Amino acid sequence: MVVRSGEDFVTHGSRRPSKMGSLTESLVSTSGYCTVTALSVDEIGKSRWDGFVPRDLPHLRHGFLKAVEDSEQCSEPFYTLILRADTSEAVAAAVAYKLKVDLLTLVPRRYTRGINAVRRRLFPDLLYLSSMTCGPIVTNCQPNLFVAASLTPAEQSEAVGLVLDAIETHSKGIPLQLFFEFSEPLASTVAPAMAARGYLRAPSLPGTRLDVRWRSLDEYTSLLRKAFRRTIVKDRARAADLTFEIVDDFHAYAEAAWKLYKSVLDKAENVFEELTLPFFQALAAFEQSSMVLAREKATGKLVGMELLLRGETTLQDIYTGVDYAHNKEQHIYFNLLYPVLGYAGEKGFKQLSLGQTSYTFKARLGVTPFSTFLYIRHRNKLIHSILKIAKNALFPVMPTKTHRVFRDDTSSQEQEQGDAGASVSETENV
Repeated sequence: MVVRSGEDFVTHGSRRPSKMGSLTESLVSTSGYCTVTALSVDEIGKSRWDGFVPRDLPHLRHGFLKAVEDSEQCSEPFYTLILRADTSEAVAAAVAYKLKVDLLTLVPRRYTRGINAVRRRLFPDLLYLSSMTCGPIVTNCQPNLFVAASLTPAEQSEAVGLVLDAIETHSKGIPLQLFFEFSEPLASTVAPAMAARGYLRAPSLPGTRLDVRWRSLDEYTSLLRKAFRRTIVKDRARAADLTFEIVDDFHAYAEAAWKLYKSVLDKAENVFEELTLPFFQALAAFEQSSMVLAREKATGKLVGMELLLRGETTLQDIYTGVDYAHNKEQHIYFNLLYPVLGYAGEKGFKQLSLGQTSYTFKARLGVTPFSTFLYIRHRNKLIHSILKIAKNALFPVMPTKTHRVFRDDTSSQEQEQGDAGASVSETENV
């Protein structure tokens, strides 16, 4: 078995469950794995956790998780680490939170106005369910579960099963278990273990990404077809009175940035999570976080922000904040993203992840949409059956757009005629 001493794990012959603080371990499974669980990431240890979870999953790194804990952004975190019993080598890791889930989150607003009116007047918790959720608290198209690629498919399936069993055991009394966002090939990797435990698979929001093949914003722009290049030139001209800067330490700007983020949140058609000011402040200390600042040249006033997470090969753009008093005139919403495109090339990132929102705008940047999936299960068989019947209504397939943006691109459909524009108020989902 495995016991903890500081941040070190040492293998022993004992097969009894042990407990130190909230750190616990399970019996060794038949193929030689054991399960370590904790209620704080510090109990597992920074070096142990980050030694396994790669930098390209910044939302699963110790610093990010510590920010979530310290700010109390989510309640009752539960950490699971699957180890080889003989070597203590980690093979899977996951984080879950106790959350109240709105079953209408993915349903278009035009279909939920009536129910939302009933909520406001009579039943505020209607169709909200208490859940144990294993998914990112930011819309970055990635799950809260990581499995070592070195495992065979059978080993991966067993490791995933051990994670599911640990969360299931911990969440007894909580009716709903939810896992997201899984893209391929991980969606297929977890499928056997999920199916064996009765989980329903459903579509989630598509992700968007760009392969970075430029070294600067000017080079990116030069790769575009004329209509798309012209739109960016026009947008940037609108922002002539603004300065843009990307900073790693944004603690001094956290409160003002959060207020701008909140203004976007208030206009969003669908709200998937709401980040708090304490979380913004805590995240500023995370070594893999950065922020784009848009300020007025004349006054220095902050009028826009873009929150970034930096991986080893991937740059993630996760949240926007806009002063709408300036947005229509200066196209702040669009202009915040252009420095990110340049930064991705300058810093040598191979891929830029642009999240799961604003598909119309991002289509004209040349993004490639990709499918993501969720797995959901209710302990009550009747309610679970209702979820199955209502699957297409509760979890609709979100339409996306693609354009032939790059001059050398022959794979995507042609754009619509005219400028490749999008409304400056486009904030479909946050």
